[in-house]
Amino acid sequence: MIEVSDRKGSYIIMPMHRIMWLESLRHHTVIHLEDHEITVSENFSVIEKKLDDIFLRIHRSYIVSVPIYRKDKISFRDHG
Repeated sequence: MIEVSDRKGSYIIMPMHRIMWLESLRHHTVIHLEDHEITVSENFSVIEKKLDDIFLRIHRSYIVSVPIYRKDKISFRDHG
């Protein structure tokens, strides 16, 4: 389980196995789940320290769940 703070200051607790990938967007972190996204106010590197070993930082702005990445279920889109 991971606990993160949303943009309203409420805490969200979710199982880590539901997280597909995480994305750093300026001062927020977007947590991508299979069926939706959650934008949280916590810093990307703070969240990274809370994650299990199944997560891998592949870029300064992306952390992926290795089991899901290996199944080729992740599609990154350009936010430029």
